[in-house]
Amino acid sequence: IPLLKRLYRKTASQWSVKFARKILVPSASLARDVVRFMGASPEKITVVPHGVDTHRFAERAPEPEIDARLAALGVRRPYFLFVSALWRYKGADRFVAALKLLRERTGRADILGVIAGQGLGAEESSRRLRQQVEESGMRDVVHFLGQRPYEDMSYLYWGAEALVFPSYYESFGNPLVEAMAAGTPIIASNRHAIPEIVGAAAVIVDPDYVASLAQAMERVNGDPVL
Repeated sequence: IPLLKRLYRKTASQWSVKFARKILVPSASLARDVVRFMGASPEKITVVPHGVDTHRFAERAPEPEIDARLAALGVRRPYFLFVSALWRYKGADRFVAALKLLRERTGRADILGVIAGQGLGAEESSRRLRQQVEESGMRDVVHFLGQRPYEDMSYLYWGAEALVFPSYYESFGNPLVEAMAAGTPIIASNRHAIPEIVGAAAVIVDPDYVASLAQAMERVNGDPVL
């Protein structure tokens, strides 16, 4: 974040917290941060988790329709899905590295990766990520879809082997509840609000260890019961 914008946000946020009658946050993890870093009074904070359009995600379309929609996006199954802005802390680089390791360990050259999202101010981290994909020989394996219309997202979740979400910091993580509503398995990091949001409905890993991430992807891919 540019210096002047950062200073403005910090000052404005501190004044807002000081004079607000009520502070709404989407997770208990963020509530603790608002107290710790912004000096908020805990009694002013109420946790209100984000919602999800269950109608959009839970009513799964027929498989031929899913395949047709994916084909229109240039995507084929099987694939693992990453949904997020491409800021560096979101862990897209860990996703790419784990996908490469998974393909090497299992010999499954058919498994692809799909990245949906971009994010404001993510140009530099996006450039580095694409460079990583090129240098690792994954150009034809990882598909960058960029910012997608909301109407596409349910199909991407339905078609995926799992949502892989190795983020290092989340105040909530909307893709997590979208994937759960869609019935899509989740592999997610053990950081900040993520374990709070997914509960027992995900395979939780440490994003620092790419091998653990790849192992979780292998488990989900190979074990339908899991």
